[in-house]
Amino acid sequence: MRMSYCLPSETYNILLSEEEVNVLLREGYITIHVSRIPCTTSRSVFNKEKEKMEVLDKKKVENCLFFHTDEPVADIEAGDQYVQFLCINVEKTCKVYDQS
Repeated sequence: MRMSYCLPSETYNILLSEEEVNVLLREGYITIHVSRIPCTTSRSVFNKEKEKMEVLDKKKVENCLFFHTDEPVADIEAGDQYVQFLCINVEKTCKVYDQS
């Protein structure tokens, strides 16, 4: 598993192999922590007549994503670090065949 946290965008990237995902699921390590921080959410759909995206169902929700570091890492201080964008990628196992 490889991870990176980018500032100032607060983008948290996690790259897992298929085997690592299976271990996390099997061992019960996947959980979600939700706090009480308000944000706005909505749903977008494409309007064929107007040929543009329309925002529907805009409303306030309570949601917060963060991780905690026990000690400083590079220029990141210890403590709660808030995440704006979370990217989780699962590597695909691909075999390379000699075509000669």
